[in-house]
Amino acid sequence: MQTVRVRFKVWLESENGALLGEGGVELLRTIQEAGSLKEAAKRLNYSYSFAWRYLKKLESRLGVKLVRTLRGGRVGGAAELTEEALRLLEIYTLAEETVRRVVERINLAVAEGDL
Repeated sequence: MQTVRVRFKVWLESENGALLGEGGVELLRTIQEAGSLKEAAKRLNYSYSFAWRYLKKLESRLGVKLVRTLRGGRVGGAAELTEEALRLLEIYTLAEETVRRVVERINLAVAEGDL
């Protein structure tokens, strides 16, 4: 028999369906690190318009603002995550880390022949 491994993906959903997965989490985390949507899009090799539409789609599905923006000027604009966005990242991170630990234990048991 070939080696078997367990894989997983985590996403958050509501009664209306999927809300936030790996791509959305990556965008939010990069906005948080970069301090701007424009820089986050650049780091992720997204067009600014794609990142902006993606963010607006997330906000529309959730019914809350995820990013606070400050208009540009001589030094450019800035963006920071709202409390709602930080809470979603916290929930996603907890779920992802918890599932990862369980999957690692299962894969170890399979590799050692215990399963």
